[in-house]
Amino acid sequence: MKAVVLRELTHQDGSPVTQDEADAVHLSHYGEPVYAVVDWKARGLRRNGSAAGGGMTEEQKAERREVVANNRALDDANEVRREWLAGLVKRAKLAPKASEFTAATLAERSSRIDRNAAAKITGKSDQYEFALWGSKTPSKAGHVLLALAVSTYEGQLSKTSWRGHRGEYAAYLTQLAEWGYTLSEIEQTMTTK
Repeated sequence: MKAVVLRELTHQDGSPVTQDEADAVHLSHYGEPVYAVVDWKARGLRRNGSAAGGGMTEEQKAERREVVANNRALDDANEVRREWLAGLVKRAKLAPKASEFTAATLAERSSRIDRNAAAKITGKSDQYEFALWGSKTPSKAGHVLLALAVSTYEGQLSKTSWRGHRGEYAAYLTQLAEWGYTLSEIEQTMTTK
């Protein structure tokens, strides 16, 4: 049976397990002792708040169902939004204030450009075809820059992004809504704090 470190264990009442209760110890990479309990289930302890025996409490089950549902909702929303973005960057005329958005985004987030995400948004097969699009069609330079700006968000947005960094995506999603994109329920929650 594998020992579980003390920081992951609590008593039934939620109180932490102390070093005196440990029945195993090993050295960390830094040579520090790490205390643990071998048969924590038999001792009625909880791991990461779970019930003894490894089961989840009803509250934890409800939280887990919410996480799964929200992950699925954002995964679906990501697909819908990226399809909408593909149409946005293919329009003959850029969206209102797209140049301002692009300039501000690239000034702040240029290190996060995701050329693969930009290629997918524009319907190009890969980042190299995307790069050629800009050089072969100079009139689309603004569209290329917009796709790069959008990629700084889309390259990082995943199904779990609703759980953290909401503020990072709030202005972005709000801008898309101003351009005509209809935010899903989960995306709406990401625009509020």
